Amino acid sequence: MSGHHHVVQMGLEHLDGYIACYRQVYGEAEAWNEFKKCSNKNCGKKWGIEQWALYLIKRHATGGYINHCSICNSEVVDFWPVDKVRTNIMADVLDNPLGLGFVLINNTQIIGFIHGYEIDVDEFETKPGGVPGLADALQRWLGNGWRENKPKVFYQAELGILSPYHNLGFGKILTGLRLLKTVEAGYNIGVFRTNPEAKSLILGRNYGYKNIFQYSIPGSGPGSEETRIIMASDLSLAKDIFLKRDGQCLKDYQ
Repeated sequence: MSGHHHVVQMGLEHLDGYIACYRQVYGEAEAWNEFKKCSNKNCGKKWGIEQWALYLIKRHATGGYINHCSICNSEVVDFWPVDKVRTNIMADVLDNPLGLGFVLINNTQIIGFIHGYEIDVDEFETKPGGVPGLADALQRWLGNGWRENKPKVFYQAELGILSPYHNLGFGKILTGLRLLKTVEAGYNIGVFRTNPEAKSLILGRNYGYKNIFQYSIPGSGPGSEETRIIMASDLSLAKDIFLKRDGQCLKDYQ
């Protein structure tokens, strides 16, 4: 892939490019298909970018409002509205002294991102978008005395790369930079959430992350629930595995 690629720590100047990249990454990824969704929560139908294009073609040919769901006829809306993504990244990283993020840039375009932030496990269980059951899962994994050890837990919230830049090693580069920085900052445990089809699941396993529990969320109808997997690792161990396995990929990015 031609171009000049570099990675920088995420700043306010990257916000608009990040938002555009985020919306496209989750819209085009088959593991997520998060481009458009039915506004009726009881319906739950969603479309990826390619699925939505095919839907528009079919809808145009057969008639009906193109911005209405073919299942329940409710309005179709963006899965990730611009304002929602902006609010999330400001809260996670740009306004958060305990947040850390990097963007991958090709010439002047943001083509990938990775970020996360420190969490209090108990608070994170109850916040919107948090992970209910995380504390119990950590206890099963680490043992009953894990709280007394007062580990610093870093939630590895997002990792995404535009599809034309897949399979070029950029996921390893972003993951490695975040591992090095989080260990340097004194974090002990890394946690992330994914699904069985996402590339991040394989990437995490490569660096010693373990599936500590999973749960289901409602899908677009009976029997269409989606699985979410929670992965965790000792960050120092993950960093060591990364450096032995793929550390050379960072020579031009540190």
